Amino acid sequence: MGTNERRNRCDTLLWDKLKKHRGHHISIASYGDWDDPENISLKCEDCNEVILDAELYTICGREDV
Repeated sequence: MGTNERRNRCDTLLWDKLKKHRGHHISIASYGDWDDPENISLKCEDCNEVILDAELYTICGREDV
């Protein structure tokens, strides 16, 4: 896999992850104290899958668009 292919795959990772759950019941869950949570997650209720976890992921704006 070439550099451009790897970069393009990373560029579409969030897109692909969200697209997979279109039409599903999605919720945002926080863990710990309501005013100062330990973690916040975006969860698909239909698949029982954590889509994004603020403790694990950092999202940065794309610079190529």
